[in-house]
Amino acid sequence: MRVLMAIGPSGDFTWLARLASLLPAATAEVRLAHVVDVEARREWERARQRFIGRPPLPPHRRGEVEAVERERGRAVLAAAEAGLRRAGYGGVTTQELLADRPERALVALAARWPADLLALRARDAPGHPPTGPGSVGHVARFVLDHAPCPVLLVREGGR
Repeated sequence: MRVLMAIGPSGDFTWLARLASLLPAATAEVRLAHVVDVEARREWERARQRFIGRPPLPPHRRGEVEAVERERGRAVLAAAEAGLRRAGYGGVTTQELLADRPERALVALAARWPADLLALRARDAPGHPPTGPGSVGHVARFVLDHAPCPVLLVREGGR
């Protein structure tokens, strides 16, 4: 079984221990995927232009921002893999760093790889309710609706 794990930017990987305990014994490979959300940067640039009249970032500055985003993404993936190992998973892992809209990139990767299961956390942002409609963000909602394989939505902690 090939399991694609969507790793968000929060840096909190306690949910991976719960996920590791749920992995079937037949898990042959885990691919950890982190997506740098390019839409957030685009929205920031549009707001910057609209509200303070600043021009778009020059290409060299945009390149610097993208390099920092990639570096942060690699660090998130490395920390997630370490958390998965601490939780007891000893199988094969690979890492995938993408830059796109997270929901679309995850669905496309699940199809292209192809994944037998796509696992993601219910909500990767503080201040949202642990259960109910607000516990499933737009990324998880899109993945649940469009993934080409079964989806495992993991709630953090003991919930």
